[in-house]
Amino acid sequence: MTRRVARTTEPVDPARSAQMAKVRGRDTKPEMRVRRALHAAGVRYRLHAKDLPGRPDIVLRSRRLAIFVHGCFWHRHPDPDCKLARLPKSRLDFWVPKLEANRARDQLKEAALLEAGWTVRTIWECELDRDRLEHFAREVADMPRVGRTARGGGDRARSFLAGLDFSRPGPDWRSPRTDGAPVRSCRSSDRPAQNAPPRRR
Repeated sequence: MTRRVARTTEPVDPARSAQMAKVRGRDTKPEMRVRRALHAAGVRYRLHAKDLPGRPDIVLRSRRLAIFVHGCFWHRHPDPDCKLARLPKSRLDFWVPKLEANRARDQLKEAALLEAGWTVRTIWECELDRDRLEHFAREVADMPRVGRTARGGGDRARSFLAGLDFSRPGPDWRSPRTDGAPVRSCRSSDRPAQNAPPRRR
């Protein structure tokens, strides 16, 4: 696959290029701050789910919640008061199309998640003060869970347990058979060992 490189007539600042090369796509400092706040509130989560649109930074499947932690510059924070989202003064012919494409891609990913029944929350880099993070973490912790019972898993488990016979004590309980056939034991001690010598009578 051929990689297209944006061409510009303006010279590239080596210091700026080196700084941009250090930008990380995951496990960023804003993301780590959100993770710590959620963990302190007792919330457990998964990271960068590959099976979801956009690979959300933080995923809570039990609550069907996808969280994106966005950098204000790279994802174009729409707040006009956000100082971190200001465009650079040079190479606008490069930066404007690139950043607007990032924003459009984010909107498509969010729409796909909403269509699939997920709740989407976006945390911006400039909104990571302590009070806001603690409030957000408590809000997430109070969200209702979509447990296995709601998805049918709990009903299946209860149906399976209801079909077992626990009347016999110890490890000799058996799964009931409705066709009258004898029940085979699951214990290794009840099964003859392979290649074992015949027992003397």
